Amino acid sequence: MNRAARIRRSIQSLPRRQIGAALLIVLLAVALASLLATRMIERSQRDLVRTEALLNTERAWQYASGMNHLALDWIEQLEDDQRIRGTVIDGRWAAPLPVPGGSVTGRVFDLSGRFNLNALASPVPEDALGARLALDRLFGSLNLDRNLAGEIAAWVAGIDSPSGPLYAQYQPPYLRAGLPMLHPSELNWLERYKPETAQRLMPFISTLPGAQSRININRTSPEVLAAWVEGLTLEQAERVLSAAPFDSLQDMLNRPELTGVNRDDFNRRFSVTSRWFLAQARVTLNGQTQDFFRLLDRGGAGYDFRYVSQGTQEPVAPTMMSANLSSQSP
Repeated sequence: MNRAARIRRSIQSLPRRQIGAALLIVLLAVALASLLATRMIERSQRDLVRTEALLNTERAWQYASGMNHLALDWIEQLEDDQRIRGTVIDGRWAAPLPVPGGSVTGRVFDLSGRFNLNALASPVPEDALGARLALDRLFGSLNLDRNLAGEIAAWVAGIDSPSGPLYAQYQPPYLRAGLPMLHPSELNWLERYKPETAQRLMPFISTLPGAQSRININRTSPEVLAAWVEGLTLEQAERVLSAAPFDSLQDMLNRPELTGVNRDDFNRRFSVTSRWFLAQARVTLNGQTQDFFRLLDRGGAGYDFRYVSQGTQEPVAPTMMSANLSSQSP
């Protein structure tokens, strides 16, 4: 008699009540084993997905680092000849490069032509005042609320603001005055700062380390130039920049629109070269897209600031540029 037959005969010899209990135990054991097997499979699948995601992130980071090296090459080309207008330097995407599993592309924003909000916290009182007045003029030319300009200046510089109690009542208080800004998105903390304001203002501002960063006259916009040069209208600034690029500040100061400008102040605030650039690499692997940003300093300080963004708000280039720059805007 084989083993199966003996087991069947043994079960048949048991009372009916015991047979039912035995079958129930067998069913429960089978169900428990199935549940455990399913959980183990699900855990294994999650581990595989997590491992694949980590590998994709690491690969994406490596591809982004390679794109940063390309960005440096693009910047070097621009610095060798100011008349070179590489499209990627103006915020337009480079042609995608195929990589295993996806593609990588990049672009560069020249931040040296924008208004540095951290200039509002200059340790030199005269420079800090000049920055506050310039920001007020910039808001005026953009038809934005000048009260907001005053509030931004007060918070960056650590000056008491009428809105102080409003922010202090939050638990915990989330806006502290007197700290340099790391990213323009910090303006979203302000009560008056609305999405429509951000859309209008973001192309013209930056938050660069230090308060003494000089503005590249060959890469700035009429709005920023008119803001920093007191008495210069937007139309005059457009005419001045229509003659760009300039080989020296003296060439620009020879323009009739700048007659009477304080040359010492002008030389301290402006330059004909750029120091700060924002490189953006977009890596797509296995259908997932990641953006990597790197702030590049060509001044020799070795400053390197990185962050990863999955948000929808991307850097934008100025839309109101002088005639010789507008054709390069994205």
